[in-house]
Amino acid sequence: LALSRNFDKVTLEFLDEPISHETEQELIDGIKKRFRLIREQIEEEFKEIQT
Repeated sequence: LALSRNFDKVTLEFLDEPISHETEQELIDGIKKRFRLIREQIEEEFKEIQT
């Protein structure tokens, strides 16, 4: 994940692996987990930019 210092561009890079699931709920949980991880990475990058 990379955020430019002037926030004009956000680049997301992660493995484009399929979310393994057997039920619809497992798929939903997998998607939520991916978004949570992306959010955590963005927050970490933002902290680094602010220091």
